[in-house]
Amino acid sequence: DVESVVVTRDQRVLFDYAKAGASVDTLRDVESVTKSVLSITVGVALGRGVLRSINESVSGLVARAGTISERAAATKLTLAHLLSMTAGFAPTGRVPRRQSDDPLFLLERERAAEPGTTFHYDNHASNLLSCALGSAVGMPVSALARSSLFEPLGIRAFEWDTGPNGHAYGASGLKLRTRDMARLGQLMLDRGHSKYW
Repeated sequence: DVESVVVTRDQRVLFDYAKAGASVDTLRDVESVTKSVLSITVGVALGRGVLRSINESVSGLVARAGTISERAAATKLTLAHLLSMTAGFAPTGRVPRRQSDDPLFLLERERAAEPGTTFHYDNHASNLLSCALGSAVGMPVSALARSSLFEPLGIRAFEWDTGPNGHAYGASGLKLRTRDMARLGQLMLDRGHSKYW
């Protein structure tokens, strides 16, 4: 079910296609590509010195936004564990929406392994990463992405869903134009260097 395709080369659009009734300018739900954009945003924060290291404690960052429990404070979880999906959380199904972006709930989930020892694809870990990054930089992740990633690349239109606690979702929820997805792809091919930076 292809809805839109863009082919670019040397920063030029060679071909684009949109399904009947749609447009190349339609914002499209990029689903789990949201995780990749969140990871790029972490890199931008590191590059700009807004974030010190991916080895920062997640509990320490979450604590900046409010009181955390003794159990949460004792965790050895780092941003690197969340980025690599090696946080060690036990597999969790759907959670109530009110908890989907609650950093304390996400941090205190049951553990199945020590951080850094086991890979497990975990949407909730990505949501926790978004909460921790927002706390680290003192602004919503969507605002950081807008000013430090999207605008320098010429990406003007996007939407990023937030949860009931005001945090941008890290696992999914980002909507972009197909051409702007191509810009992000080119940025990665160019190893983070672009004529837009």
